[in-house]
Amino acid sequence: MKKLLILAALISSLTAGVVQTSFAADAKAELRQKFKDNIKTSENGDVCIATLPQVDLSKAKDTEMVGVLLMTFISYVDPNMDFDELDKSIKVATGGKKSPVPIVSIMAGIGKYLGRNNMQLQKIPFSGSGAIQRLDDGVPIIAWIVYSDIYQKQFLPRTEKRAGVAKAEDWAKELRKLEIKKLPKGKTFTKALVMGYNKTTEEYLVSGVSEKPIWMTEKELKGVMLEAYILRF
Repeated sequence: MKKLLILAALISSLTAGVVQTSFAADAKAELRQKFKDNIKTSENGDVCIATLPQVDLSKAKDTEMVGVLLMTFISYVDPNMDFDELDKSIKVATGGKKSPVPIVSIMAGIGKYLGRNNMQLQKIPFSGSGAIQRLDDGVPIIAWIVYSDIYQKQFLPRTEKRAGVAKAEDWAKELRKLEIKKLPKGKTFTKALVMGYNKTTEEYLVSGVSEKPIWMTEKELKGVMLEAYILRF
């Protein structure tokens, strides 16, 4: 009888494990589909992540070094964002320091927090095909780029001009003359989210560095980029 009870308990435990694994897999598949459903494709070939959530910053604590943009990213991939747990993860990764804090420590803290949901942040070399594949999954790419007012003063006006050109082929021709060659250099970097792309014009939609999202060529973006991170889950 004792052996039968042990066997029954073992079977029950294994069954519960299978159910939990199946539930996790279903939840992950549902999340992947949610991301993909948030992709918008325009007639000119722009492929963009359509919307991001509004973050309730009244619940934020000592996460100022994470910033609104990265908290928006976290809220997008984790709709039930736990500010207390995020705060703990950041404190562990940064040693409780306020500033200046290495970028790697901030990203490690975010990665530690996302690990609660079996998610990881992976540092990647930014490349056309790789970036496009990730954006097609419906998840923004986190980028750290040189801090400068060039995004507001030069890229934003060019982006506004771009909106007046209907065909991507026509804009691609004009862009050859408008591509910015003199890019800022420096040791101060800011956060950005890469939100979309256009294969014909070889541009990427970048949010968080100017009043409105801007379009940058791959060469321009890589010219100001320190590093990029993708979500794996």
